[in-house]
Amino acid sequence: NSKTVSMTVKAKRDDVFGFLAEVENLPLWAKDYCKAVSIEGDRTVIDTPMGRHFLVYDADEASGAIDMMAGASFEKMDTFPVRVHCLPEGYTSASFTFFQKEEVPDAMFEGQFASLVKEVTDLAERFGGGQILATQAEKRLYTGLVSKDLKATKAFYSDYFGFEAV
Repeated sequence: NSKTVSMTVKAKRDDVFGFLAEVENLPLWAKDYCKAVSIEGDRTVIDTPMGRHFLVYDADEASGAIDMMAGASFEKMDTFPVRVHCLPEGYTSASFTFFQKEEVPDAMFEGQFASLVKEVTDLAERFGGGQILATQAEKRLYTGLVSKDLKATKAFYSDYFGFEAV
């Protein structure tokens, strides 16, 4: 299963790509996922809610492709592709595709994707605002969704399902 969120902003493609292509900027826009980036020898390490992960960041300016691969080990990394395109009249589009791993329950995947949509919305604001398009999910109640982070759980149910947190 995969979902994509795209933003269209009135900004130069080189500015959008340049910002996203710098691994050091990851905690500035992927705030829920990446808390910090560090370079340890020849390896890039990021601090995530799931712990420390290795990161391989491959950005190709000519094609506008940024492929991020992250995981607890180099043998088991997840791919997160970003594509940046120049549009007419000074607009730029960037798309972010998120893949669901087999072991991730649907409810968790939907929560992670909702977080990505929020991050991309905030990223668009960095470039003056713009249009956000996201793959829509069915809104349904997921039983058994438990998080150690009460604030995150409340936010998930409030933002995703529209429940009022009391």
